[in-house]
Amino acid sequence: MTDWWQKREIDRKLTRELHVSQEAYRMATIKVRDMIAEVEAGILVADGNLALQQAYRARTDAFAVWKTALGRWTDFVKSGAIPEDLKSDGAAS
Repeated sequence: MTDWWQKREIDRKLTRELHVSQEAYRMATIKVRDMIAEVEAGILVADGNLALQQAYRARTDAFAVWKTALGRWTDFVKSGAIPEDLKSDGAAS
């Protein structure tokens, strides 16, 4: 595999990782928004506090994953830095 093809494959993987993590964050944000609307409408179940805390935690975790994916992609695009896990999976070899 040529160097160009290797870089293209790495870019493809990092771009997919970025899009998947962004979508997970978007969905987690929608869930939090919907739960807040339920609280305001008074229709959230009895354990709503716990459910809302869990939804916020899921959104925070999804954001952290998205932020990491964005950093990995940006480092690759700006400087050609290949993440270690992609060096060892055959994408770069």
